[in-house]
Amino acid sequence: IAQEDKIKNSEGIATIATSTIENSEQEAINGSAIVGNGKWIYFSSANIGVPLGLYRARPQGETLVRNIYPNSVTSISIMNNRLYCTDYGGTILSLAMDGTDIRILEDSSFNSPNSLSQLYCYNSRVYFVKDWKSLLSMNEQGEDLQEHLTLSSTNLVITAIEDDIVYYTFTEAANEGAVGPVKASSYDLN
Repeated sequence: IAQEDKIKNSEGIATIATSTIENSEQEAINGSAIVGNGKWIYFSSANIGVPLGLYRARPQGETLVRNIYPNSVTSISIMNNRLYCTDYGGTILSLAMDGTDIRILEDSSFNSPNSLSQLYCYNSRVYFVKDWKSLLSMNEQGEDLQEHLTLSSTNLVITAIEDDIVYYTFTEAANEGAVGPVKASSYDLN
């Protein structure tokens, strides 16, 4: 309870979450570290100075309700009344909106930690980036894994999925250890 009180009283934390939701397009929110569904704002605490976790707060900026998942996450999406997220260890999870019924859909934490960097939910599928260069998807139950795209370059980031087109950015490798310019492209899912 003391930890919850500390989090509830953390200055500006719900305001940060509310401002981010109100100032973002819904498409930009999907696949980021903060999402909203009208009733709740869900966000990762990785960069705001409170204990690690996935939190939910009311959109009106009221106090935080609770930490609904104890690890910090890198990417969050909402699909069919469930939360989908990647955690820092390389795991894709599905949770009920209140943080119960946690299901592990993909776990790369033992083989390649931090290899699952981003996810994006679209048309009842969870799209995610693996090893910073491959675009894969699976259904809501973590089955029917499909590889869509693998780049020779790195830092693949999904920016949006719209009308069956995946828009993404990537970085081409330059000289040894150097990073080249960021480029943008698209991939047709059909």
